[in-house]
Order: sequence, then C-alpha cells, then structure tokens
Amino acid sequence: MAIQFYHIIPELQPYVKMICVMDGGPAGNASFRVLPDTCAELFISCHPGMIASVDYAVTGNTFGSFANFRMRRYLDVSMNPEIRFISLCFQTGAAYRFFPVAMQEVSDSSIGISDIWGRAASDLEEQIAGEAREAGKVRLVQDFLLRQLQRNSHGGQIQHILDLVDRMKGQISVRDMARDTGNSERQLNRYFIRYVGISPKEYASMKRFIHSLKNLKDYPSDNLTGIAYKSGYYDQAHFIHEYRMFAGLTPGELLSGRRVVIC
Repeated sequence: MAIQFYHIIPELQPYVKMICVMDGGPAGNASFRVLPDTCAELFISCHPGMIASVDYAVTGNTFGSFANFRMRRYLDVSMNPEIRFISLCFQTGAAYRFFPVAMQEVSDSSIGISDIWGRAASDLEEQIAGEAREAGKVRLVQDFLLRQLQRNSHGGQIQHILDLVDRMKGQISVRDMARDTGNSERQLNRYFIRYVGISPKEYASMKRFIHSLKNLKDYPSDNLTGIAYKSGYYDQAHFIHEYRMFAGLTPGELLSGRRVVIC
C-alpha cells in the first residue's frame, strides 16, 4: 500500500490533521488494522465501483466512500487491488463541526457518506470521478469540507478541555478535569458525548492508551511492567486488559510486526 500526503488548506488546518491518497496497489488486497485514536476519518473513493471491506471489531461491511469514527475500537480494513482512497483525518474533537449528527450517534461505526450528506455526497463523488488530477481530487474534498464547516459553526466549548486531558496524557480524573476547567461533571459529560462521542472518563483512558503506544515504541527494551507504570497504569494486568480491549492484541503481539496502523 502506497501513501501520498497532501497539503491541508489554511482554513481547515485547525480541524484536520492529515490528508493523503492511499493506493491499495496491484498485488492483491491490502489488509491492515487501524488502532482507535478518538478521531473521525473520511475515506473517499477516487474511482466509482471500488470498495473496501470494513470490519469494526464486530461485523463487516463494504463501502465505496465512507466515514469512520474510531473512538475506542480498532478498525480492520481490506482494500481491493488498484483501489485508491482520499483519506482525511480530523483533529480530536473537531469532526462535529463538519457532520450534521451528534457524535454519540456515530461513535465506533462506519457510515457511507451518502447516508450522512445525501445528494451533496453523491455530487462530490461524481466531481472526483471526473477530475483527472489527483491533487484536483484532493482539493475537491477540501472545498466540500470547507462548505460543511461554514454551515456547522456550532459548539466550541470542548477544545480547552481536550487540551488539558492531552497535556496530562490521560492521567486525570473526571473530578479534576471538572475542577480545572470550571465545569460540573455533568456539563463535562454532556460536552464529551455531544462533541467527541464518548464520556470524559473514556476519553482519558484512550489518551492514556495512545500515550502508552508511544512509550511502547520509544522504549522497546523496557519490560511491560515498566512501560505500564510509565504510562499511568496501576499494574501490568490493567495495561494488557486495555490493549486487548482497544487494539484486540496484547502489547507483545502489537510489537511482533503485525500490520497495524497507529494514526
């Protein structure tokens, strides 16, 4: 699988962290597992009729162009030969500005883009199919998202709360989160469910897991107990349990070279 990254237009840079074109290549299906990272992502097919098989840890579906909301479950993807997708990943807590649904309604799911944006999504796919240049296809997707952003400018209360949890690498209680941001725990829960799609406690757990992945990669010679404590887990058993839950693999299995994508 080949990946070509593209520049994000300035208007989208606060909300989008990555845009690329993914090419499945000619040598059979490209299969890989994407670990959860509390982010939403778009996969827009560059060619009509090309599909990917998506297994969201429970049941499999096939899609042409789709959005997935990888909050706390891993995603298994199998791309057909020759398939090309424009893939765009949103910043954590930013996707709600582009989607006409509450994030809790789509958390840990994959949905065809026509089920989200209707005719506008079909028009986008037709325009992409008619554009010969790859850079032009990418620009069409960004222009489409810019229009959605201008129509959905609601919210905004959540970002400074997410920044706090990120700085703490998930090692913060909901009570301290509320105290340090001047919100009640009930307000916090309402903001997270509406704009992120999971509870503040779940978000903190995911951020701790994501931080532990970095430690696992940066300190491969450390034993798992050391990595667990370094990452904020109270024991190795808890550490392994969360890896099985979020990645479907133990930390050792994840390090063994399986085809796993960490965004």
